Amino acid sequence: MSQRIFIVTGAKGGVGATTIAIKLVARLPAPAERMIVDADLTGKRSLAVWYDLSDDLDRARSIGTATVARAPDGTLVMELARTYEDGLTQTAASVTRALAGLSEHAVIVVDAPQPFAAIVRPFVSRATKFIAITEPSPMGVAGAQALLAAMDRAGIPPSRIALAITDINAKGSAVSRADIERELKMPVSVELPIERDRRFEGLFDGLVTMLVAEPGSLGDSGELAEKPAFDRRVDLGEVFS
Repeated sequence: MSQRIFIVTGAKGGVGATTIAIKLVARLPAPAERMIVDADLTGKRSLAVWYDLSDDLDRARSIGTATVARAPDGTLVMELARTYEDGLTQTAASVTRALAGLSEHAVIVVDAPQPFAAIVRPFVSRATKFIAITEPSPMGVAGAQALLAAMDRAGIPPSRIALAITDINAKGSAVSRADIERELKMPVSVELPIERDRRFEGLFDGLVTMLVAEPGSLGDSGELAEKPAFDRRVDLGEVFS
């Protein structure tokens, strides 16, 4: 059994992607370690603050390496970038080394606002499922269109993407579920209301059940090459080598 990696990405800011990632890592069954990864390369440190691990991560940090600390509940927290500058010194190789130190049965949830950055690629190439989060608004639909188009260019098949609609600000639906599915040409896997809504827990449990049933990683299935031939993004390493 290989590590199971779930990547959570918001189609726009403020849709609750980090909150959903935190809840997922706590709810997904894990026979070995469970890890949550802060792959926000802007240095917001949301997970360090949430798990109260800022000092622990700072003490463990060395330049150019993925930093890991253990939360009181046993969850491992990996932080890729404390600052913008850290994002420039981090390498995909250091992330791969960190993953190699985990059990093959580990469950990993990645909070990835920038899912196609080079240092996030080790997670993307081995992901079990991508959870794309958006809101039922025109801006949310536009953001989801851009995100799904980028996933398509990266060779991520639609079968590996779960589309979730959230209403964390309780604004209601400016765009209906049917209209969202028609515009995005993809079914909505789950609609999550504001967390205090009594329906939230049941709907979130349904999302977890769906993810648990997902087969192995993209890398195992061969659906996503390390660098798909039709991925036209420039490799800066090749440009400056």
